[in-house]
Amino acid sequence: MSEIVKFIYLMIIFLSLFIVAMNANAFSICQNNSDCKDQEICLPPKKHWCNKIVPVMIEETMVGNCECI
Repeated sequence: MSEIVKFIYLMIIFLSLFIVAMNANAFSICQNNSDCKDQEICLPPKKHWCNKIVPVMIEETMVGNCECI
């Protein structure tokens, strides 16, 4: 019985690490649209866009998140 519980704990840890690794590059910081061209691949007809809807202040400059729109 304890082996089954250990196996379940091991699977939970493994799956959580896998999910975190898959989402490693979820937030790409940009200041303008040209910063996003090398960070994210957008398929046509979408274009690179620096989204500053929720701006963040880093070292007194406004930055946003790269997205494909």
